[in-house]
Amino acid sequence: MNEAPRPFYVTTDSGQIRGWRVGAGADVIALSGLTLAAETIALRLAQSCSRHRITVFESPGVGGSSEHEARTLSEVARALVDAARASGVEARALIACDLAAALAPPVAAALGVAPENIFLLGAGAARALARHAIAPPDPTPRSDGTHLVALWSFLRDRHVLEPDDPTQAARSGEPLPSPRDLDAALTAFAVRPLRYAELWATLLAAPPPLDMAREFGSM
Repeated sequence: MNEAPRPFYVTTDSGQIRGWRVGAGADVIALSGLTLAAETIALRLAQSCSRHRITVFESPGVGGSSEHEARTLSEVARALVDAARASGVEARALIACDLAAALAPPVAAALGVAPENIFLLGAGAARALARHAIAPPDPTPRSDGTHLVALWSFLRDRHVLEPDDPTQAARSGEPLPSPRDLDAALTAFAVRPLRYAELWATLLAAPPPLDMAREFGSM
């Protein structure tokens, strides 16, 4: 599929959420994680699900949703549910990526998605991140921009290093992100780097579900 994901914005009573949409067919909703940009996730999913319309939402605090003030797990989940309903998608399936797997249970329950139609991508890696308490570098903006260099390197390493042993290079897993993919992730997550770090901590503290979804290693 050569079609590029298109951004759109949904304004609800609680704030504004950005989504990315691509394709045509039965609706599939995805919750973007915190190691790839939602735009990149939408494109990858569209290549795997060519007969579906893919809609990927950015969580409050990152990218085009960065001004939304939801902070707790329940608030973030509610914001995404409100955005999905307001956007008019029919939630037949739900995909949650890496740390966003923690949001799958409340979002799926609110949207009426059956357990057999919930899919987790990178949940194993997310659990490994939690076990090792891996967190982004200090997000405090610096005048010389070194906080951006550190964040870019952190995002790259999440795809290069073994989640269970961050000192070793991974020998299998998802395709390595291109420089463009990493730049897109940095652009999304550096809009409000302090909020990105807060969201990372919130999702890291809520491990992915073990008993209510199908897990896949990577996209």
